[in-house]
Amino acid sequence: MRSTSGRIGGGIVLVSLLVGACLSEREKDDAAGAEALAQPEAVFRDARDANEVVLAVRTQLERAFGKANVQLPGTRAPGLTLGNFNVVGSKVAPHVELLSAGGVLGEVPGARAEIALPVRADGAFRLRDEQSGMTIDVGLAGATASAREESNGYVVYRSGYVNGAHIVHRPTSQGTEDYVFFPEKLPETPELRYDLGLGEGVAGLRLVDRTLEMLDAKGAPRLRMTQPYAVDGDGRRLAINVAIEGCAYDASGVAPWGRPTVDPGAKHCSVRLSWDASAKAPLVVDPEWILSTNMNHARMNATATQMQNGRVFVFGGDTGEGSSALDAPEIYDPETNSWATTTPAQKPRANHQAVLTPDGVVVISGRTSPSVMRYNPQNASWSQLPQLSTARSRFTATFIPTKGILVTGGFDVNSGNAVTNSTQFLAATPNAQWDGGGEMAHKRAGHTATLLKNGLVLVTGGFGGDDLESPTTAELFDVSAMAPDSPWSSAGNMASAHANHAAARLADGRVVVMGGIFPMTQFSKNVDIFDPATKQWTAGPPMMTGRAYFAAAMPQGLDGIVVMGGQVQGANLPEPSNLVEAFAPGNNAWKALPNMSSARAYFAAEALSNGRILAIGGVIPADNTPGTSELLACTSDEDCSAETYCAKDQSCKPRKPNGETCDLRPAEADGTDCFAKECHVCNSGNCVDGFCCDTPCSGQCESCNGSAVGAQAGLCAPVVGVPVTDTLSQRDACKGDGLCGGACNGINRESCTYPEGNNCRSSCEEGKFQALACDGQGSCAAVAFEQACSPYACDEAGKQCMTTCTQTTDNTTKSGCDDETSVCNVDGQCISRPTKCIDDNSMELADGSVQSCGAFRCQKGACLSVCDTAYDCATDPAGKVTYVCDESRKCVEAQFENTVESVTGCSASQSPNSSRLGWLAALAIAGAFAARRQRARA
Repeated sequence: MRSTSGRIGGGIVLVSLLVGACLSEREKDDAAGAEALAQPEAVFRDARDANEVVLAVRTQLERAFGKANVQLPGTRAPGLTLGNFNVVGSKVAPHVELLSAGGVLGEVPGARAEIALPVRADGAFRLRDEQSGMTIDVGLAGATASAREESNGYVVYRSGYVNGAHIVHRPTSQGTEDYVFFPEKLPETPELRYDLGLGEGVAGLRLVDRTLEMLDAKGAPRLRMTQPYAVDGDGRRLAINVAIEGCAYDASGVAPWGRPTVDPGAKHCSVRLSWDASAKAPLVVDPEWILSTNMNHARMNATATQMQNGRVFVFGGDTGEGSSALDAPEIYDPETNSWATTTPAQKPRANHQAVLTPDGVVVISGRTSPSVMRYNPQNASWSQLPQLSTARSRFTATFIPTKGILVTGGFDVNSGNAVTNSTQFLAATPNAQWDGGGEMAHKRAGHTATLLKNGLVLVTGGFGGDDLESPTTAELFDVSAMAPDSPWSSAGNMASAHANHAAARLADGRVVVMGGIFPMTQFSKNVDIFDPATKQWTAGPPMMTGRAYFAAAMPQGLDGIVVMGGQVQGANLPEPSNLVEAFAPGNNAWKALPNMSSARAYFAAEALSNGRILAIGGVIPADNTPGTSELLACTSDEDCSAETYCAKDQSCKPRKPNGETCDLRPAEADGTDCFAKECHVCNSGNCVDGFCCDTPCSGQCESCNGSAVGAQAGLCAPVVGVPVTDTLSQRDACKGDGLCGGACNGINRESCTYPEGNNCRSSCEEGKFQALACDGQGSCAAVAFEQACSPYACDEAGKQCMTTCTQTTDNTTKSGCDDETSVCNVDGQCISRPTKCIDDNSMELADGSVQSCGAFRCQKGACLSVCDTAYDCATDPAGKVTYVCDESRKCVEAQFENTVESVTGCSASQSPNSSRLGWLAALAIAGAFAARRQRARA
């Protein structure tokens, strides 16, 4: 279990193998759990099924964390995909939310894990980061062949380890929490060993503060085994020591990004988890294997400080387990969306303050400790600074550049937590000590302190104890007037009371004071605005929701304020809120934004260098424990202010001036600017040819691409020649090509200009010759000249009409005439074809008279005038005359005697079949002539 994070039953978006529990099952489990707490030993005897194993683990965890902090199996933990906010880190406590300027923030791409659990306990499970591809295989050494079972969102291996220990997995969209539960007998050696297989993408290992990180080639943590712990039979939470054997690793607390990784030197390592030998059964050991898009620890009342390199240093806070505070800092890298562990501090902190100085992050006081520490990010070391004269909580700390650190008010722990008006100042000089910063005119706790552009510090509102004027008053601190005069002066009174509120400085120097609670039962939505130039207060437009203990941040590079979460008035009692709204000073109005995925109060928020806002930790409604942090991002321009657009990285960025590059394609289409469609990148609203343009510049022959038209980028100019039609342009190319193709002439900006005339092509088809010209629309389609070829035909190339012809005697060779209406005569000219052939020997002329073809055959409506074979000659139906084709290609009458002898050389009397034999002889003679002619031609 993770305290308020991976706690048992903290159901997130579960991957394969998981099922949800119905309400009746939850009620049964709850009743069983109550009975088990009354008689816990009964739960730890032999588990009869997977459900009883899960119940036993839950009961054991409740011994350390209390029932309120251990959710039922299968229940849905807060912080998951509610409204338009999607969790990037999915465990209950330390997942991260990013809010963009005035925007709802959606799921950050890639923050999902693939988890595959084995069918038997002695197999390895596989964890893969979908975004980077990094993969590890993890197996518990000594596990048995116990088969996998499922129970209300958990995977159980009963007696899956030595001594009858059970193994329980809680898979989530971020990885798996891995419980090993010893119900009665502990192992002889108080340790577990995991075999860690380093798969794709693992370039190095890093072990810092008992947290194991798997690094990619650039040093970014992608997968992690979070800081493990155990809960024993006395209900003690025990620290687990972590050791790596068989692989080299990095043990430096310095942020890993950009540093050379340490080569593991092997593909398999042994990860040893050991605990205090005094632990008693029953015992639960709880490592968790997840993506590094999450914090390692749940937190409320923590601080978040953006360092000079743009990364965020998160420190301290309450865990929600009693009054325990954290000494473990973590660092967030916006570029890789990953968290890394760094060196723990000497002392834990909560309700403290942290400021960024040129030497690092200074952590000041908090609750019972007046000590001051400094974290140096260069070497990840901590050092002690002079301590305050008294411990404080609910106070303010402000770094004044080149001057020092101012601490004001709060609850004075040394005076019984009385509200104080005392201040202290630590000068930015070597060996400086805290000096009295003078007394404010009013006692204050839960107030704000804002550094003005002129170097003064504006302190507003706060709870004053017996000083009832504090919530409406404001004071100015001037470090230059510390001696001999008082550095404090009145800044006038606000129209409304503010305590446990927020304040933010606008780009023009004015300070907006918002919300709060005063009296202690009334949540305020009132807004007061201070103008340092006139030292006057004016009432601003009220927020849409009254709230206190909320966070406000100003996205970097933008002029606006985003307000998130906080305590609001519920139906009966105050409750944490997930409401978000933004103030736009340009129109002096508030705009409601989609809700955060988790309601939260007492959390930290920091504006990042990429335009987003990181909201961290806080209290969630279910059990008032440290809630989630979330990574939020805009999903469309509607989520951003009027002066910004939703960029590809899902942050709201300022719209661009004319001449800057732009790309309206969404991220999914490889665009470089927009996350989604309908993105408004440019101030002018015109993104043309990849540049923000002064006009819509939509003409086919104009462009805003200066290099393409020889003009200044961002100014619409006419085009000469080919239109600009690259990937980012929305224009069509000119139609046509060759003689008829269009082009831009530099005058007509609306469309291409096309030529007319120009004999662009001639053709001859189906007996008709055409000469074509350009039609003025880019096509060679206008008919300039047309003529029928008849009685001739088109040439074989289809270009022109024939002017001569050749007589042919077959049906396949073209003569050059229109064979339907004409025929080629002996002079090579086409003449009109007679109406038709009556038979093989005669034809009918156009006037209806009949003409004999003589010795030639009638073919294709005309009498042949030459022959190639006897078949081109006429036939005598009566059989009296036979024609053959002679060597001069003339049809002549065949000469032969009417006896067989004349053919064969024999003498015989004529028989009844002598006539048929005569025809056969004639055919033979004709064939001989034809063969001799063919030989002669060859």
